[in-house]
Amino acid sequence: MKLATTVVLMCLALCGAAEAGSIPCGAQNFSDPLRLSRVQADRAAGAPLRVLAIGSSSTEGVGATSPQFSYPAQLQGELARRIPGAPVTVVNAGIGGEKADATLARLRSAVADGGFDLVLWQVGTNDALAGGEVGPFRDMLREGIATVRNAGLGLMIIDQQYFPAIKDGRRYRAFVAAVREEAAAARVPVFHRHDMMQAWVDAGGAERLEAALAPDRFHMNDAGYACLAQKLAGVIADAAATAGPMASAQPAQTVQ
Repeated sequence: MKLATTVVLMCLALCGAAEAGSIPCGAQNFSDPLRLSRVQADRAAGAPLRVLAIGSSSTEGVGATSPQFSYPAQLQGELARRIPGAPVTVVNAGIGGEKADATLARLRSAVADGGFDLVLWQVGTNDALAGGEVGPFRDMLREGIATVRNAGLGLMIIDQQYFPAIKDGRRYRAFVAAVREEAAAARVPVFHRHDMMQAWVDAGGAERLEAALAPDRFHMNDAGYACLAQKLAGVIADAAATAGPMASAQPAQTVQ
């Protein structure tokens, strides 16, 4: 499989080494329930857990001090710790600045090549900031969901980040709502990153949020990515240990 700037993140001792404890991640669960029958079956057979993390700069790890502190790298370390005995691979397919249409093209290729149990699709921030319309963005969400479902893979969508300098809050919230609504209609779980970061502000003021942000006050820093990785790892590990049908494996019609 050929993915631009894709790095297969091997499980090293450094994975997950960023100190999330340097900021309070909070006890609240910001994820919808995730059910992954395929992961359960693979684990029972001793197969590796294979995760594709695809998206833009938040997936690539812009704002982190090094690639080992991106959220996919830290997620791999967290999953290896929480799911002992199962080889864990997280592929970082993040490309900074990318909008949903470009990511969707890469997503089609990635799932067609196979080899994954779960897709984490981080999407929507650049679309909200670029001036496009929300209608076509909704169409791309539906097509991406259908693409992953028809491949029989698990899917979780990671929505937009919250950051202090949002200029048009009404427009930005419309794109956040689009992710929430389209995913809910398709019964696909969302990790509500926007709500998590907003909750940091509500609980501890702007200083708490800024402790999780890079100097650009837009991207996360090492500690912010560590919180994201820890929250996701908990959801995925719980899903891998819990029986139940995987909605993502149901066929869906591709949006034309």
